[in-house]
Amino acid sequence: MALAIVGSLMEDAMVPQLNRRSTATKRVASAKIDSPKLFYRGTTDSQVRVASRSSPVVLGLVAIVVSCVSAGRPMAAQRPEPHQDVSVIQDEPWAVFRTPGLSDSQRSPFYRVEVQGQTADVYVTRPPAGDGRTDGAAFDRADRRSFSFATFQCGKAVDVRVQKVNGTFQKVRLRPSRKVGVDFDILQQDAQAGWVKIRVHKPGAKFSVEFIDQHFRQRRDIPRDALLLFADPMDDERQQFVGGPETNDGDIGVVMPGASLASVENKPVVVFQPGVHRIGDWKVPRSVQRIHLQGGAYVMGAIDARSVDGLTLTGSGILSGEDFPWRAQHGSNEPVMHDPWKTSIKLVDVGPNFTIQGVTLVNAPHFVCNTFDHGGTIRNVKILGSWRWNNDGFDVPRNGIVEDCFVSAFDDAFKLYHDHAMVRNCVVWQMNNGAVFQLGWFGKTVSDVRVSHIDVIHTEYTGTNENWGLVSMARHDGAGVIEDFVFEDIVMEGPVARMMGLHLHESPRQKVRDMRFRDITVDRWLDPSDYHNIAETGNVPSQADPSGETNVVGGDVQGLTFERLRVAGEFINQQNSQTTGRFTVIGSPEISFASGGASDDHSKSGSRDARQH
Repeated sequence: MALAIVGSLMEDAMVPQLNRRSTATKRVASAKIDSPKLFYRGTTDSQVRVASRSSPVVLGLVAIVVSCVSAGRPMAAQRPEPHQDVSVIQDEPWAVFRTPGLSDSQRSPFYRVEVQGQTADVYVTRPPAGDGRTDGAAFDRADRRSFSFATFQCGKAVDVRVQKVNGTFQKVRLRPSRKVGVDFDILQQDAQAGWVKIRVHKPGAKFSVEFIDQHFRQRRDIPRDALLLFADPMDDERQQFVGGPETNDGDIGVVMPGASLASVENKPVVVFQPGVHRIGDWKVPRSVQRIHLQGGAYVMGAIDARSVDGLTLTGSGILSGEDFPWRAQHGSNEPVMHDPWKTSIKLVDVGPNFTIQGVTLVNAPHFVCNTFDHGGTIRNVKILGSWRWNNDGFDVPRNGIVEDCFVSAFDDAFKLYHDHAMVRNCVVWQMNNGAVFQLGWFGKTVSDVRVSHIDVIHTEYTGTNENWGLVSMARHDGAGVIEDFVFEDIVMEGPVARMMGLHLHESPRQKVRDMRFRDITVDRWLDPSDYHNIAETGNVPSQADPSGETNVVGGDVQGLTFERLRVAGEFINQQNSQTTGRFTVIGSPEISFASGGASDDHSKSGSRDARQH
């Protein structure tokens, strides 16, 4: 039954009621809103009609609440006039997203997801078809892999039901494992019927639902048909928008599915409504200060905002690079064989003083998000569908922060190349290439970097390639000093081929000073003898270091300390660092291990007993 809600938007802010949704919680800066009467109608085909006189500002605000209405959820009306025919039903503190016009190739055939009984769209990304080049995706194509994903919003605990479409399962588990019982729990499951019910305890949860079935890789400990669920905070869409740049009446350009960008490129604020959009390689004009991808918006293209100072990119929508070939070039979309990082299309290129929040970035043709040494903030962003070489995640901004994100990269997940940077509260699924935290490839001087509370739920390494591991610095010819880095509270799940590769003995002019690791947990090391068998079907290449070394530290390193590094439940100290810890120390670096107890304090003095030549 259609639900009619009639209300008015007032210029003054309204205080939100507990567990209710409202169309505005604070004043839009400098907005001229003359309290127009709006009429919303939720229909079975997820369309929303807006009748009555409405300023562009109001239309922009309406766009933000459309996701709940289009999903069939009632919105609480504000200040209804006595003569109006009003049906006011308190809204539940959650919302799902749907994308009108989504194609079968973009919709997951593997899973159905319901939040509090309401169906959410489940999207899918698969390895792209090959074009004759060695792009790194051939093995995942042969393995018929996929990532399905769904985003919803919640303001408190909600129940999510996942139905596995293609059969039964033996077991189901959730990762990050240490968040089970804290952020989420399995309430019920029926393996024969193929469903599981999950309680998500709080907003912000990002987790993998992993069915152990006939398409599960036992040795690699990964599902070939992955499912990721993202529980966005309920107020993100509304507060991101109304707390944004100063806007006057007429400053908001609303993009309907299939519409051209020409009519909105002179607007300071651009809003993409739910539906499928194609924008190509969009060079964002300097006049645009805000881009908002509403929940349910599926935007195919790339955002090149290098010329924009202070861009804000927000929303619960999706930006997909599926229309571009691997390593496509600006201006031509023509691919090249070498790594053209200066000229290639990235999903998001930004200028100084940027903010990126909430969006999902999938199917990148090259790097996903490049900051070009600019300062900014990245929060609650999801990266996946990284199937090809050079699908790096975030270039962590100078004087900036990356937090509350999910990253699945087929190259370096986080590049730590800039001073005064922070990465925290992130979940990582590392594919079979690159480092989780990369320091290398050229000489550099960087200081004051903090990394904390990271869950690496999978590392798919099939060997110990020199740039693989939790932290890596591969050989290069440059010079510089990397100092004052802290990595703490990190959990690496499943079989781990390598934690560290600091090959500074092959880069004699590069120095490392004062790099600390605290409270690092590794489930277990991958046995080197299994590198060539780990694929089970022979579809994954082994790239083992010829030396067979697991964790390598060499060169001019002073003050490298490990406090409470634990592998397979055992703390690593000076005595077991070469055996259980599998550390190979080359040359004379200063490296020390402490398991955390008072008796281990002496090991922080810079002992080099773990040296191995």
